[in-house]
Amino acid sequence: MEIVEKIEEDTVTQSEQSFINGGCPAYVAGKFLCRPFGAQGPLAFLRIYQQIPWLGTELRKASVRAAQATGPFEPPELQALKHFKQQCCKAVPELLGYQYEKQDKGDIIPGGFITYVIRKKVPGEPLDFTRFWNCTFSERQNIRVKFRQIYEYVAYAIAKVPRADMN
Repeated sequence: MEIVEKIEEDTVTQSEQSFINGGCPAYVAGKFLCRPFGAQGPLAFLRIYQQIPWLGTELRKASVRAAQATGPFEPPELQALKHFKQQCCKAVPELLGYQYEKQDKGDIIPGGFITYVIRKKVPGEPLDFTRFWNCTFSERQNIRVKFRQIYEYVAYAIAKVPRADMN
């Protein structure tokens, strides 16, 4: 795959104590639009999760940061996509692949995780807060109806309850 465009970057910071108390590891996640090399065809989204140091330890020695390394990290996005793919759910984007790697000794967290998740790009545009509230009342009602249908489809897929009207 080749990256076409960077879409966004998010940082999830964490203190050592919060991590010890059961929080997720600290990481940075980048989302990229991509496509197969040399193709003009189907697009996909690639999200890369990379472990970063706990708050206050960013400038400490590599050995201190390496002690923070965790095993493979499976973000909630990947957990959900794997589950829905296994259930053959058609209401969510298709998981195309994923990969776990460890950071090199010269990286920010030597031995820390890097997780790659790639999924199909579905038709349409994301519906954000502003776009939704700029719609007319009837358009918002139609959106609510569609979301409710998808919610029910997904809820039944999770419960593994067959529904003839959802196929």
